[in-house]
Amino acid sequence: TSYVLTQLQSAEYSGVSWSGAVAGSSFLQGLITSGGVAGALIGAAIVFRVADAIGRRRELILAALLYVAGAVLEVASGFGTTEATGLALLLLGRVVYGAGCGFAMHGAPAYIAEMSPASIRGTLVSLKEA
Repeated sequence: TSYVLTQLQSAEYSGVSWSGAVAGSSFLQGLITSGGVAGALIGAAIVFRVADAIGRRRELILAALLYVAGAVLEVASGFGTTEATGLALLLLGRVVYGAGCGFAMHGAPAYIAEMSPASIRGTLVSLKEA
């Protein structure tokens, strides 16, 4: 994330017209940085109800779709948008991507534990967490 902030503070490296707004505002830098964590918190809060209804495999598929949707929104924030639209798309993309992280961090260990042989189950779950 710190590398992203370094890029966003330069029009040359970021390719966006609104890089000056990011460079001049520590508040925006904080929002961009914490957007992913906020999304992960939201995802982790709602995943328990969703996972029981759709199952672990579909939960991981949904996490992947959230990853892709968040990435698409973040990329779209740089294409000919105004400052307000670009920043809004970037922040929304960070939150959606973070929600995917929240879903994946819940589903992956449980899915690994459910699908792996008992003899190596603990090792595989531990490797995922490492």
